[in-house]
Amino acid sequence: MKILFYTSCKAIAMKGGTERATVSVASALSSRYGHECYSAYSIEDSAPKELCFAGELMVDGHLKTAASQIASFVQDRRVDVVVSQGSFELVIALRKAGLPRCTKLVLAHHFEPGWEVHFGDLRTCLSQLGSASGTGKVKPAVKVLCYPIYKARYTRRLRGDYQAAYMAADAVVLLSEGFSEGYKAFGGLEDVEKFRFIPNPLSCEEYLDPAAYCEKKKIALIVARLEDTPKKISLALKAWEAVKSDPVSEGWTLRIVGHGRDESRYKRLAARMRLPDVDFVGRRDPIGGGGLLHSVPVPDDFGKRRMGSDVDGGAAVRGSARRVRFLRLASRDHNRWGKRQIRSLCGCKRLCKSRARTHGGCWHAAGNGSVRHRVFQAFLLGSDC
Repeated sequence: MKILFYTSCKAIAMKGGTERATVSVASALSSRYGHECYSAYSIEDSAPKELCFAGELMVDGHLKTAASQIASFVQDRRVDVVVSQGSFELVIALRKAGLPRCTKLVLAHHFEPGWEVHFGDLRTCLSQLGSASGTGKVKPAVKVLCYPIYKARYTRRLRGDYQAAYMAADAVVLLSEGFSEGYKAFGGLEDVEKFRFIPNPLSCEEYLDPAAYCEKKKIALIVARLEDTPKKISLALKAWEAVKSDPVSEGWTLRIVGHGRDESRYKRLAARMRLPDVDFVGRRDPIGGGGLLHSVPVPDDFGKRRMGSDVDGGAAVRGSARRVRFLRLASRDHNRWGKRQIRSLCGCKRLCKSRARTHGGCWHAAGNGSVRHRVFQAFLLGSDC
């Protein structure tokens, strides 16, 4: 089978979440199942092609031209499936461009339904205005001055794209089964037959040697882009304040790895709250990790409800944690998985029902040696806690 993946940016594992997921899926499809994968993108990048792709195509930034180029590529290479990674507009344009009906067209949505409205919020418009220069300031200035009108039109157009892309695609892949109703409501749909549900994949196949478990240190680790709208690191800092009020957290440090536009804001917040044992280490080389495998992870979507990783976090975090022998922590917003996990960790159903609702309860589990030992045994057996 021949499969073409479209991403706005070039599909490079270290580029971003969507690109990394694309490379992970393409690598598995090509190496394990023998499928022939291709990459199409519209933003130029000098990085070399990932080995998982048999070929790549850079398309024009104009939507109609890009759709025509992809349709021609599909016909020439006899591609069986086209996967649009998050682009509603491309799915619609490809059908209009005459994509062969024998070629399956899949829309993979990487957010919670409706989350894209944040791309048109006032803060984003102000940021665009500040970064523009000369005549380039005209368009963002109009958005800011007429923001209520712009926001309403933007949201209405987005809802229309949801509906039209669903009608044009052969299948729509969501990160969680729980997103089907949200997509249906936001797009004004009646039909849900095209929905498929696949959580994000792991990015690496290496596993930490079980013998290294004894080298673990009391470090809570967050690795994330430091932007509060999608990642909610501010909530993690507030949770850390509650954690450090409990004596069981003695000796623990919160290490935050990553960078982004809200990094200085987070540092000011931590200083204002007088948070102890918080370490902002900035951007780090993803290869090697600088001792990160000796840490305990806090999901980068700690306590948030507005991103896809909140609901696919159960699958993604479980797999990632098992790979590096992490003790997995669950915040209360990780739904069914979080509560079930805490109950099994502590071995007391009544106690854990309450503790699953507090970040301190998670921390009690992390600080308990017998609990950590039980989790480690579960890792060795390859089972879920």
